[in-house]
Amino acid sequence: MQSFQEQLSRATQAKIETGGLLVDKAMDGMKKMTDLHLNLARLALDQANFAARKLATLKDARQLAALSATQMESDARCVMDYAYYLMTIMFDTLGDFFGIIGDAFAPGAPPGHAQGRAGILNGNT
Repeated sequence: MQSFQEQLSRATQAKIETGGLLVDKAMDGMKKMTDLHLNLARLALDQANFAARKLATLKDARQLAALSATQMESDARCVMDYAYYLMTIMFDTLGDFFGIIGDAFAPGAPPGHAQGRAGILNGNT
């Protein structure tokens, strides 16, 4: 039988480890989002540069309309890609969070993890 201090120490250590894992996953998610936004900014600048060069070579309104339609299609595709990648990052990060939290509440979790504390709270020792 473990003393109360040992149980408290293990519970505190488990909280620290779980918190550290959550922070690591949050930072990974932030890095992915930063990369996504930097790539998006680069793409936007490239598209603006391309559109400006094309605009300088236009000869009539018909070419302007065609360029506008092409640019709108490209922008719509870019928005959809951005939303897809943003949601992928978000769900991957949430999945990692739930995995870490789920491990802490797992039935076979060592004493000090959430399941161990829940067992004590429910009268199980």
